[in-house]
Amino acid sequence: MFRTLAVTALFALSLTSAAQAAPAMDLNGRIQQAAENHCAPLLGPRTNSLLYKKWYEECVTVSAAKIMARVTLDKQRTFASK
Repeated sequence: MFRTLAVTALFALSLTSAAQAAPAMDLNGRIQQAAENHCAPLLGPRTNSLLYKKWYEECVTVSAAKIMARVTLDKQRTFASK
């Protein structure tokens, strides 16, 4: 009986922690998608050069970092105003 209760409690805790992690993973995916959309013109039909691919990768990395910094700053401002 105790084992069943312990297993049920652990299962409930794991579900709760997984549910809390899901929005963060969703946010990271949305930020990555926004950065890729922003940098998409670098991968046009005539851009077969390796330089364009490198520029695209750098653009995505920098854009995602800037977006994340802005989201973090907005969260801090919201928290500070409460």
